[in-house]
Amino acid sequence: MLKFIYLLLFLATPAAALQILQPIETQVTPHYGEKNFSKKSLIKLKKSAKSGDANAQFNLANVYRSGIGVAKNHKLAFFWYSQVAKKGYASAQLNVANSYYYGIGTSKNLAQALLWYEKAAEQDSAVAQYNLAVMAGLGEGGKTDHAKAFAWYQRSADLGHAPSQLNLAKAYATGNSTSINVDLARHWYRSAAEQLGVEAWLDFAQFLHQQNENIEALKWYEKAANAGSVAAQAKLAELYFAGSEVEKNDIQALHWGLMAAKQGDSQAQFLAASIYQRSAQVATNLPSASYWYQLSAQQGNAQAQYNLAQLYAGGIGVTLDVKRAVELYKQAAEQDFTLAQYALAIEYLRGDGIKKSDEKASKWLLKSAAAGHLQSQYLLGFIFETGKGLEKNTEQAVFWYKKAEKQNDLQARYRLALLLLAGDGTAKNSKKAVEMLQNLSEQNLPLAHFELYKIYTDGAAGGKNVELAKSYLSKASAPQFFQAQYWLGERFYQNGENEKAQYWLDLAAKQKYKLALDLLEEIKFQAQPPEVTKITKTSAKPVAKPVVMVKKLPVVMAKKPQIANFTKFVDGLFSAKSSAKNAPNPAPTQAQIAKSLSSNADSTAQVAKLIDSSKQNNPLAQYDLSLLHSAGEVIRKDEQAAFRLMSKSANLGLTKSQNALAIMYINGSGAPVNYKKAFYWASITANKGDERGKKILLYLFNNL
Repeated sequence: MLKFIYLLLFLATPAAALQILQPIETQVTPHYGEKNFSKKSLIKLKKSAKSGDANAQFNLANVYRSGIGVAKNHKLAFFWYSQVAKKGYASAQLNVANSYYYGIGTSKNLAQALLWYEKAAEQDSAVAQYNLAVMAGLGEGGKTDHAKAFAWYQRSADLGHAPSQLNLAKAYATGNSTSINVDLARHWYRSAAEQLGVEAWLDFAQFLHQQNENIEALKWYEKAANAGSVAAQAKLAELYFAGSEVEKNDIQALHWGLMAAKQGDSQAQFLAASIYQRSAQVATNLPSASYWYQLSAQQGNAQAQYNLAQLYAGGIGVTLDVKRAVELYKQAAEQDFTLAQYALAIEYLRGDGIKKSDEKASKWLLKSAAAGHLQSQYLLGFIFETGKGLEKNTEQAVFWYKKAEKQNDLQARYRLALLLLAGDGTAKNSKKAVEMLQNLSEQNLPLAHFELYKIYTDGAAGGKNVELAKSYLSKASAPQFFQAQYWLGERFYQNGENEKAQYWLDLAAKQKYKLALDLLEEIKFQAQPPEVTKITKTSAKPVAKPVVMVKKLPVVMAKKPQIANFTKFVDGLFSAKSSAKNAPNPAPTQAQIAKSLSSNADSTAQVAKLIDSSKQNNPLAQYDLSLLHSAGEVIRKDEQAAFRLMSKSANLGLTKSQNALAIMYINGSGAPVNYKKAFYWASITANKGDERGKKILLYLFNNL
């Protein structure tokens, strides 16, 4: 590029400014302007040139080259330059070399160009030396020779040639063709910057920045930026916004960023939008944020496309438009922007603004996971483990969990430990699994506390240990683990230990955990004896009372399923309707994904199967569907529908349905209270030897 610039200078320089240089003398070309260069003057100049006067020959060449008083004629210009060059004049030799190099007035000939550049260079023509350096570096007219190029740059730089000084500075800074020498690099950068313009200032600023000379670098960046360098303006904006090498100043960042953004710099447009959206130092301006994101996105900036998609997905500063968000996610995803790939996968899972497709969701998850995106790796592992969206493959689940674990993902390590414990997708290794869980427990992962509590309680991995079980139970019940406290409370409740259940549920309820609050209400309701209709002695034959005495009967005979609808879960998490200043990454966390997917066995997709199976008189399906209607999870809450389904299941002989139906009659759930019918169904199961049925009968005897 610099060589081309010198050609333009060569072609544009007026005759009055040219000098014929030779070892013995220097002569200044007389002035031949358009106004005072007459036909008579041309005749006189031609006569002197033909007589062999070198100065006249050189000036006549300039006249033909520039078209002063005559039509331009590069062939005649080349002819007269050649005459002077043969006499040893360096300027003419340089012009002849340029003519051969560019093919102006003669055929292009790099060998001849090299010959004449060398002749001029040996007479200390700095420009010729520079051109020789360029040719040697590019291998023009011969083999590439960086050492020779460096030598010519050095000679030219010593003569004060600024472009050569700049290239020499870069060589010393990078060690290209010579050893790295920061001091010499700084010297030549400064010398070139003081002679050249904006680009040299920017180069010097970048060098100083690399040497952590930030104050001096800022000075040169600002000099270049004030002179209109878009690159310098954008860099200043970046530095002030990052605040890692200079004091953070979003006002300055926006000032410089807008200057570059208005000149079309895509990254500066993105940065300006980011400042308007979430800066703590600049007032939030969402319309301006969306405007600059839009311009940057149109230029293909993947990060801007992703951020703009977030705004459209949440209606932040723009009209809510999920379809537009999906389009932008696709544009960024196709540029291998991993966050967009992950976001697009979530959209395909949700099916909002785009046709739901587990296959496409998996495709984008695989891309982002392969690129190292942690959340994608973990979610992909969970999908392979559970078979949600891909065919179940626990070996693949182990593969992706291991990838996530290498990024120190605790949830992935926990899932791996469970698979090792079960020998699912990998060789069973209880010892290693317990070690991993212990490590996770040391890092205060509540799930690991639970698992170790169960392991040492049940003796699942090498024997029971009551003391250890208690210690892990204590860790699991720390105040901040309200979900853990709910889990423990529910477990005690299912075992009929209501006092212990209430203790743990109270702890969780203090954190306003809804499930705990709901279950406490249920226990409170059960503690109030139902209004009893007197049962006549002839109504039913009493069975023998069991030995175990129970005062209160839990309402739920089997653990109420906690069912998570994954689509609703993603809807809740993957939303940009958050603080505009602190717009979070909308992706769900690993813990949230784990909670959703691990409890997804009876999600919406399975409900359809349950309904079909129930219609075919499958008593287990009827029982499960009844519980769903009772809980109001995934499907609408409908106690009457729950009662009808439970009745059908009970009449088909399912023991737990018969017990549950007895409880429904006791509580008046879905049907009027009817202790006779409760007694009837409990008697049936008790006669089968079912302990639950015996407890229901005992409750009826003690409370009627």
